[in-house]
Amino acid sequence: MAADAPAGAIHGAMLSVMRAVRAIGKDRYNEGQRFKFRGIDDIMNALHGPMADAGVIVLPEVIDQKRERVENKNGGWNQYAILTVRFRFVCGADGSAVELTTVGEAMDSGDKATNKAMSAALKYALLQVFCIPTTDMADADADDPRAGRAGPADAVRAEFRGDYPTATAADAERIREWFRVKHGDAAQREFRGVCLRTLGRDVKTPDALTDTDGAKIIAWIEQQTAGDAGKEKGKP
Repeated sequence: MAADAPAGAIHGAMLSVMRAVRAIGKDRYNEGQRFKFRGIDDIMNALHGPMADAGVIVLPEVIDQKRERVENKNGGWNQYAILTVRFRFVCGADGSAVELTTVGEAMDSGDKATNKAMSAALKYALLQVFCIPTTDMADADADDPRAGRAGPADAVRAEFRGDYPTATAADAERIREWFRVKHGDAAQREFRGVCLRTLGRDVKTPDALTDTDGAKIIAWIEQQTAGDAGKEKGKP
């Protein structure tokens, strides 16, 4: 960007970045959850040159942070972090800027949950601001929810949760079946009530759970099952 750029040059500078950046395919693969994704390194590598040429810098500011310990399936503990981050895109030529806020979620067994959440927030800020295309972008209608198995749109939903995938089809079905057997026609109402009490938010169906939330609900179910077994054992 030229030194004599007019006031408010950030918008033109960002447009220059959009013109220069090329599509980034989902070339990485999550073996555990079986979906393709674009990593933060892919995004930064693609944008570094165009942003430097256009004179655009990005400044992050964490404005809210939530952390909790979550028991994993192996009986250990993971750190779960949710960050709300404000990003300020500044034009180096005149100091004009635009801001946006995104949320990043991540989980880690060590001390990297916050780092990962920060990367997730940055990743989607960059993807959304510069509308970076992918070679295999799936449409929201690309899968059939009645099929009971993951399709391309499941991978998109997973990626847009910061590489934080939804509950597996097996876990979702296990949760759905437990509530159906336990509560019959009231299964959905009871499920939503448990989500409100356990997760602090309304979830309409098990398919909408994240893998972490799914693990929490399964842990709750196991506690209920153990409690019911104890009651039966204590009967004369």
